[in-house]
Amino acid sequence: MKAQEDKYYETIFKAELQLYLKQKITYEANKEKAYYIFWSEFSKQLQHKIQNQQDYLSIKNDPSKLLKIIEIHSLTYVENRYDVRIIDDALKNLINIKQKDDESLIDYTARFESV
Repeated sequence: MKAQEDKYYETIFKAELQLYLKQKITYEANKEKAYYIFWSEFSKQLQHKIQNQQDYLSIKNDPSKLLKIIEIHSLTYVENRYDVRIIDDALKNLINIKQKDDESLIDYTARFESV
């Protein structure tokens, strides 16, 4: 009786595990698709701003993080901030910017000029 019950639960577990793995694969594939759909709708200027963030690699292929970054950018328009804060942010960006290891000089210059 116990062996039959164990076999029954093992069968159920295997079926649920297969379903879970199938859903996980579908989720990962759809997550990447959603990211690229969002990304293709952004302007080049906004794409460039996002790419220049320090945590860009953690954002890549994750639509929920991408939407949070868009929310931050949309709530911090330059027009809505104080002049002193704009100057402070510009100085902070100037001090903290550096060329990445795999970045060409041309790309770095473009990124430097956009910040």
